[in-house]
Amino acid sequence: MLLISPFLSMAHATMPPPIVGGSEVSGHPYKQVGAFVAEKGGFAGSFCSGTLVAARRVITAAHCVEAAEDYEGAGYTLYFVVADEVGGSWEDAAVIKSMHSHPSYSATTAQHDIAVLYLESGIQDFGTMALNTEYLVQADVGESLTYVGYGLTDSDKANSGGTRRKVNVPIYYYDNSFVYTYADGASKNVCSGDSGGAAIWKDAETGNWELVGVNTFVFDMDEVAPDCDSGKPAAAAVRIDRELDFLEEHVEFEREGDSDTDADSDSDTDTDSDADSDSGVPQETGVDTGPEDTGEAPGADCGGCSQGSPSGWWALGLLGLFGLRRRRS
Repeated sequence: MLLISPFLSMAHATMPPPIVGGSEVSGHPYKQVGAFVAEKGGFAGSFCSGTLVAARRVITAAHCVEAAEDYEGAGYTLYFVVADEVGGSWEDAAVIKSMHSHPSYSATTAQHDIAVLYLESGIQDFGTMALNTEYLVQADVGESLTYVGYGLTDSDKANSGGTRRKVNVPIYYYDNSFVYTYADGASKNVCSGDSGGAAIWKDAETGNWELVGVNTFVFDMDEVAPDCDSGKPAAAAVRIDRELDFLEEHVEFEREGDSDTDADSDSDTDTDSDADSDSGVPQETGVDTGPEDTGEAPGADCGGCSQGSPSGWWALGLLGLFGLRRRRS
């Protein structure tokens, strides 16, 4: 039986499907994306996703932490689980020791919807995901992002969730906070249960997979009621490259351009005399505004989306535990 928790209720009466237009997936690098699972009385179900970036560190969405805190308060034990299916055998799992959301996270606008989980024990056998530390630039628009997450296979099949899936969707736009994806003419997207999961790409120079974004919300390009798989469904992920100051408080990684390689006296890596590195972030504002510097996300009448999420946006459905069932060892 699926549990619908009152503290996770939303205005929508039914749960939409998970990753839309994708496929089940296993192996590298997908096993570095696991499920955020609540367990009680021998029954376990997933409600969000996350990415393993160190043996005891997982990056997820801050709105998933809000839900997790409610589950924790209701007596559930919280796990990060590596499994192709949450309802089957867990390849590895660790109790979540603590949860750390970005201090400036806004549930109203989805700004800084990112968090880091600390695990009680290390997960060692599946590798960890590298972080994208280079700022997005205009040339990245049109590149493919691979979304990875867990969720229902059908809104009418309440116990069908908890399976890892992926889908490839092109980058359509980016602003100060989010990278947006939209597959014109195709029903490909993220949805309920994919919150906190990975938006990844393969670095052309190194060949390494990198975490570019954290799955955050969906919206419709025509600014109608948001849906994951009808109309013109689009999605947004919090940009990892814009959250590095927060992340380095919890995760060890190397930033691009940490060392000064030019001949001038400042600490950047370009050859002018200012303190920036001319890598897509203007010195005057410290922010980039996306293609053509419009400051507007896709969709009609967005109204300053670089400072918040598009109108009609919808956080990736936290309606209850997906695939709740008795654990099999």
